[in-house]
Amino acid sequence: MYTVIIADDEYELRQSLHECIDWEAIGFQIIGEAANGIEALELVEMLEPDLLLTDIKMPFISGIELARQVNRIRPAIHIAFLSGYDDFAYAKEAIQYNIISYMLKPLSAEELTQELLKVKEKMDERFARMFSLETQMWQEERAEISKFSFLLTLCMNEEQDIYNEEEKEKEFEVMAENSGLGRMNDRSKNFFLFVTRFLDSDKRNKTKMEHQNFVNTIASKYVNCVTVYINGKIITIVAGTLRNLNKYEEIFTKEIIQVAKKILNMDGVIGVSKKFNQLLNTRSAYLDAMTAWEYAKEDINNICFLFDVDKHEKESYSAEYIRDITFELERRLKMGQDLEGFLKTVIDKERRNNNSFLMLQIVTTIYGVASNLDDEEGKQELMDKFLISDKINLNYSYEDLINLAVGTSNIIVGQRRHNSEIICSEFVDIIDREYMNEELSLSSISERLHVSTGYLSTVVKKIQGETFVNLLTAKRMEAAKDYLFLTSKKIMEIAEDCGYSDYHYFSYCFKKFYGMSPNKMRERYTI
Repeated sequence: MYTVIIADDEYELRQSLHECIDWEAIGFQIIGEAANGIEALELVEMLEPDLLLTDIKMPFISGIELARQVNRIRPAIHIAFLSGYDDFAYAKEAIQYNIISYMLKPLSAEELTQELLKVKEKMDERFARMFSLETQMWQEERAEISKFSFLLTLCMNEEQDIYNEEEKEKEFEVMAENSGLGRMNDRSKNFFLFVTRFLDSDKRNKTKMEHQNFVNTIASKYVNCVTVYINGKIITIVAGTLRNLNKYEEIFTKEIIQVAKKILNMDGVIGVSKKFNQLLNTRSAYLDAMTAWEYAKEDINNICFLFDVDKHEKESYSAEYIRDITFELERRLKMGQDLEGFLKTVIDKERRNNNSFLMLQIVTTIYGVASNLDDEEGKQELMDKFLISDKINLNYSYEDLINLAVGTSNIIVGQRRHNSEIICSEFVDIIDREYMNEELSLSSISERLHVSTGYLSTVVKKIQGETFVNLLTAKRMEAAKDYLFLTSKKIMEIAEDCGYSDYHYFSYCFKKFYGMSPNKMRERYTI
């Protein structure tokens, strides 16, 4: 059963749609109605329907603009337009926003039922394709997957000859082109890598081979990519121009999470690496994506871009000395997870094996992370207490290692919390200063703060307990009330001063917020 929200400014039409269509019989359930584009957007964000059936001409924001904004926050949703405008320009613009049907009014109940059945069939087909694992497909793609799996394994596990990097890079580029990433010209030679796992309600990893096609089907709608399943996780490498990668990375990762929740009934968790322009850096990007994945488990949106968590960290960690065990140590240092137990197990084992090189790497990893802390005061305290330069040897005590590791981790976790508070404070300051700017949006603020919209939204919700829209609206309404009480400005002037070019939309928002119109509130204050 697919869930539906109906959006139309005509009450009679909404009632007619309710009463004249046997929705459950054709596989749909109406869960909400909206009289304008703003209400529709709020309902989509709150109720997360499978289908939005909307008029293309709507009060406050048009159906096209509604589709654009819905596509940003809920890319997994399907949208059907019910319109009285037989205009090719509308239909052409609508295509890019996941529009599944464009129906022209007037329609009889029988005609609309048939159109909705076609919509359901299309939705069924789209979902079915995500699970399609037919033998012929595997025969056609096995060679490509095998080639890129080899490439990925090589990038993650093989030592690189620093004197032969150019030749090695060319070899990798040929393999990448053969695997389906497209031609490696200068403009498209940009990459990022993301790791996906699907978890059940008990947070157990349930990722399977067939989920590879699920992830690839969604991502490949937007970008050139190759996806492989390795050891209980799905690894996807994406190639393209920086403009395209920046434009679509949040959209298709959100869609993966949303569709997984709907049709897999599982939580998708995605970690995304930084962008890179040499395939030689794929191993490092994989390690970055795994670090981001750990953060994503705690993220409301279940997605984490590494630049979000590393925004205030220096990037001087050396990839050469990082191996599996030191990568895990670095991850635990950043996440504050059971450092003592992990270090004790590793140190006891490696001392029995007399592996002095790995012991040196462990000490170097802790010192490397500690020396790159942003908290100068905390870092200096650690350096004064643990004179690493005098103790980098096999006799470095277990207690010293544990204390240094825990001290470093505590600073990182505290700094990350502090950084989130700084970002949220800057966010609130921007709203306080620029609420009168009608173009102010979550995406424009996130660009200025150099974080993703998903990360900013999560931080604000955690710290402020409200969404961006609610915070901005509250600030604008507070300012509007002050203007009403303290000035003699006309309502239209107040609307413009508060970021609303549409007087009727301002009045609608004001009444919804305060329970009365601006004029009514001014009259009561005067009395």
